[in-house]
This record gives sequence, C-alpha cells and structure tokens, in this order.
Amino acid sequence: MNVKSWALALGAAVLAGAASAGAGSRPLLVPMPRELTCLGGTVRLSRDWMLRIETSEPADSTSARWLVEEARQCFGWTWRFRRGATSSPAVVLRARSAAPGDPPLFRVQGYWLRVSGGGVLIEAPTALGRFYGAQTLRQLLRGARDRRLPVLAIRDFPALEWRGVSDDISRGQISTLDDFRSIVRRLAYYKLNLYQPYIEDMFAFAASPAAGRSRGALTPVELTALVEEGRRNHVLVVPILESLAHQERLLALPENQLYADRPVTKPSTRWPRPLQVLLAGWLGRDARDEGDPPPPPPSRFAANRPEALAFVTRLVDEVASAAPGPFFHVGGDEAMAGDDPATVGETGPEVRDDAWGRWFGALARHLRRRGRRMMIYGDVLLARPCVLARIPRDAVVVDWCYDPDDSLTSVRRLRAAGFRDVFVSPGLWNWTAFYPAYNRAFRNIRTATAAGKREGATGCVAASWGDNGAENLRENNWTGYAFAAAATWEEQAPGDTEFLRRFVAVRHGVDSPALAQVEHLLGWQPFAGFTYNAKLYHRPPRVRRHYPVWTGRMSALRHDALEARRLVERSRPLVRWERDHLDELDLAARRFEYSAERELALDRIARTLGGRDARALPDSTRARCVADLERLRWQSAELTAEVGRLWCRRNRVPMLQDNLLRMRRQSEALEDLIRQMQAGSLREEPWAPHLAQPR
Repeated sequence: MNVKSWALALGAAVLAGAASAGAGSRPLLVPMPRELTCLGGTVRLSRDWMLRIETSEPADSTSARWLVEEARQCFGWTWRFRRGATSSPAVVLRARSAAPGDPPLFRVQGYWLRVSGGGVLIEAPTALGRFYGAQTLRQLLRGARDRRLPVLAIRDFPALEWRGVSDDISRGQISTLDDFRSIVRRLAYYKLNLYQPYIEDMFAFAASPAAGRSRGALTPVELTALVEEGRRNHVLVVPILESLAHQERLLALPENQLYADRPVTKPSTRWPRPLQVLLAGWLGRDARDEGDPPPPPPSRFAANRPEALAFVTRLVDEVASAAPGPFFHVGGDEAMAGDDPATVGETGPEVRDDAWGRWFGALARHLRRRGRRMMIYGDVLLARPCVLARIPRDAVVVDWCYDPDDSLTSVRRLRAAGFRDVFVSPGLWNWTAFYPAYNRAFRNIRTATAAGKREGATGCVAASWGDNGAENLRENNWTGYAFAAAATWEEQAPGDTEFLRRFVAVRHGVDSPALAQVEHLLGWQPFAGFTYNAKLYHRPPRVRRHYPVWTGRMSALRHDALEARRLVERSRPLVRWERDHLDELDLAARRFEYSAERELALDRIARTLGGRDARALPDSTRARCVADLERLRWQSAELTAEVGRLWCRRNRVPMLQDNLLRMRRQSEALEDLIRQMQAGSLREEPWAPHLAQPR
C-alpha cells in the first residue's frame, strides 16, 4: 500500500471511529480483548474513586499499585485503598472461578472486566489474570476522553501461552539497569510474558573474567535484579546464552582459544604493495582487492572436546544461577555458518553432527539436573537428523524464520518429531538498520503467528537483532513488540492500519492519525537493491549519475522524510506519554532525508561535471557544488552527534563508539570530495549500469 492509499485508509478508519464516538465507541487497545461489548453510556472518573483488593494473594498488590500510578499519571489523583464496601465508585480486584467449559488458557491467564456506574470490576481465576485485566484498565484510563470510561464488558484470554521478545545485547546496545527494568514493565503493559536477553560474551563470567568487561557486560547482580523485576510484573526473564556458535569474541581471548573448533589462523602473507599494483594492472583488477583477506576468527566451540563442554557448562551455570526459572536457552542457531571445509573433511559431516547432538544432549541433561528445561533454536535440528535424534523431547524448540512469505511448515515437522513445546520466532527486521523495516516484520509476524496457532505452537518470540552495531535505537522496536503482542494474544493478527492507530493511542495517550502516519512513513520504505536501510545510509558518497528510477525513488523518500518530520513536530504538544520517543522518530526521518539528499546531490554534481574536471566549471558553479557538499557534511556530523546523544539516554556507552566511527566515515568522505572540488580535481565516476543501480 503506498503512502497516499494508506493515508486514505487511515482517514476512513478515523472517520469511522469518530462517527461511532460516544456511548457505543470501541476503545483503542493493544492487544484487543477477545470479547468486548460496549453497553452504552459512559462513567465519569474522579479523585474520589477507591481501589479495593478482595483477595489474599500478595501478587494482586502489584496490579493495584499499577492502577494507582496510572491514575496519578493520567489525572493527578491518588486513589486510596479500602477494605470492604464503600459508597464511592471503586476499582475492585476479585477472585472468580472459571466455568467448566472455559479453555485452559482462560483458567490461567484470562479475566473478566466490567465498567459500570459503580466503578470497575476485574475478576479472574488467578492473580495473573487480574494483572492482565489491570493492564487493560490502564490502557482504558489513558484513552479516557473527558475523564470518562465507556460502559462495557470484557472477557479475555490469549491465543498463545508464551508471548515474548528476544533482545540482542551483544552486538551494540546494552541497556542501563534502569532501562532494562523499564523494558520489562512495558512488556507487561502489552501482556507479553517472556523476555530473552541474548548473550554471547556480554556477561561478567567468573570462568572468563576478560569477557565483555570493556563493553559493559551485564553483571550477575544486574541480571538477578532484572529477573526480580520480571517476577513482579509476571514477565519471565530467560537469557539466551550461545553455547555452540556465535562466540567469536569469547573464543578470541587467549585463555579460551583451546576450546575453539579450529585454531586461530594468522592472515596469509600478502604480496608487497608495488608488486600488487603491477599485478593488478596486468590482470585488469583493482589493486585494493589483491591479497587474501584475513580469515574470520573461530566462532564455534569444539563439540568433540570434553574440556570445551566443561567450560561451556560453567558458563551456563553462572547465568542460570543469576536467572532462576523453568527454562534455560542454550542458543545453537547458525552453527553450520562458517564451516571450514578442511575441518569438516577431516572427520566428515556425520561425525561432526553426531558430536553436536551429543553436546546438546549433555547440556539438556545437565539443565534437567538443575530443574530446567532446555530451550534451543530449531534450525540445526531441522537440517541435521543426527542432532535432532539426540535432543530430548521435553526441550522447547524455538523455530526462527525471518522470511515474511514462509508458511513455517517446520512447526509441523518439529511437532511430528515429538516436541510438545515449539515456539515460532519471527524477526523485527531491525538488524543492519536505523529503523525497522516493518513492511517486512509485520508480514513475518502475521505469517508466523498464524502458523503457530494452526500447528499448535506454545508460544512466539519476536526477535530483535543488532547485527552490524545495533544502529536502530531500541525504542523504535516497540511498534514491532506491540504488534507481536497483538498477534499472539488475539485470534488473528490485526491489519497494519488498524493496529498503528491503536498502538499510538495506547503508547502516547492520544488518538493521533498523524503519528500513525509517521510510523508508516518510516517503517514501510522499500528499496530495490537494499534490503537494509543502514546499507543505504552508509553507502560511500560517489559522484556519479543514476537511473531516473533511482533518483525518483530518492525524491519520494525525501518527501516522505520531510513529511514525517513535519508530523512529528506537529504532534509534540499533543503527546502525553513517552514524548522522548518523538526524538527517535525524528532522527530516523532525518537519516532517511540525508540519504536521499546525498544521492540526489551527488547525481546532480555528476551531471554538472559532465565528464570534465571540476576546474573546467565556472567559479560560481564550483562554489554551488561545494555548498551542496558542505551541507551534506554538516547534516552527517549533526546526525552522528544526535545518535550519540539519544544512545546515551538508555544505553551503556562502550559499544557506541563503533557506530560513531562508522558514521564519521560519511563526513570524512564528503570532506575529501569538498577538497577535490575546491582543488578542481574532482571528476564524475564512470557511468555504467552496474554502478548506476543501487548496490
């Protein structure tokens, strides 16, 4: 759907909502309750309302505190606790038994909520159900126009038992402890109940003291505090510790290299530079491409070595001790990536696969002795029968798939293999990006959750990855997290337009078509030739011409970015909650704007040069080209500074520098073009089909 069509659809939705506003209007909620009946009329809220807990369960105090805090933030009131009946309207938390025919998930997580003239009654068979009823009421309070709630009745329970997110803290952003706690609380607000921080070396291991320390690694005390925050808010914190592959930094440490599946290889000797140039000219190649690249460091543990298994078991025990719970995730994804043909050839893939199966089987048995069930990614199991055969069937298999068009028939295969608990895991498409590609992510989540419900999956984990430095500021993920919450709780995932309107309302406390359009303008930007928008941003500045289709695409991108920025600024005075997120939205729009401006300006300069040196241009024309390049350099420097400022709001500092250095390369390359233009030596790069197309 293009922007114009989307705007028309949103406008129709808003008009429909406005037409039904009043006694019978449906509130905007995420997720939307399974059964919601508007009964007509409204109830006026006031500071005189009471909050009454009619249970003896301590966990209900958390629900009550959230409601008291929400009333304070929304209206400035302090609702008081009261035992027994009152003459004032009250919010009542009450236990109520499920009916014989109620589904199992209703018995554990379901609730009833009723708004009437006497107040609000939240009933459920469990404290967890009442907690979810309280989150629904919090969203109703945020949407209470004129301090009125619609009279309604809700009966609600989720479609999937486990609904969560995984959060890569090993390749870029790692939150402060306060931000980690905030993440858990906000997951609970959307009725998500599983948080999985992804750990490679980013834990302060006693078994490997040098691991991650210089990059802000999570300490055992911090992880324990995060787990406790999750317990209070009914969010299970289950770290993902990579136990086979994806451990190049840990295995690069000298004391750990003996555990790697192959030795660290020194780069081969390159030809002397003069000989490189001579050979390059003779062979017709670019001298920069001559010589062997340094080999990648080993990233896998040696599954056939007992000492490696003993080391990994110590790592597992350290993380498990800080994060008690029913599950422990041992990772295991992409173990086949980076295979060394020579190493595989020594033993044969069957021998290696059997070693991997025995490795994971041993970890599963070790975890079972600790009272844990192993969670493991499913890709190696699906690809390697030898591994699959050795995995105990009480393991929880996380079937990740990030192809938006994949129907996940693999869930059926895993269930047929005897695994009773399979989680689907779609991706947020936020890796190698400065804003998630939600046009892909929403389709991926919608398809995966539909397959999970159809094939009897137990849960869903929406995956956030930080490949190439985690440039995408984590706050931008909440659109995807909330969509995953809706898709896993509701019977069917909502449509994009409908959902964005609901999400903006419950996140920012305002029914804002403008902010819903901003989300669409930023997250639904397709690029032919660029799967990831960070690759567009970091494209080296080259003075060359492009096909009209590319310049037209960049003109449209610039228009969308400017429109998004205009809508953000217009919305600032209206937003009631999470106002600081508007800064992240504006930054993403500015990065799109810069990318488009750069491509258009460099194309324009190339056409101005027309195959000549810059010295052949009139002084006024050269000055204009220099001004264009200086404006781009200024934009690049401003964006770099803003990324640093916003990163430090919520994240630890050490892993910021790699991102800033990469962004500064843009400014340095533009500075070089400015010098060449001023010296008169700048020339247009050759125009050729393979260069003119986006790469």
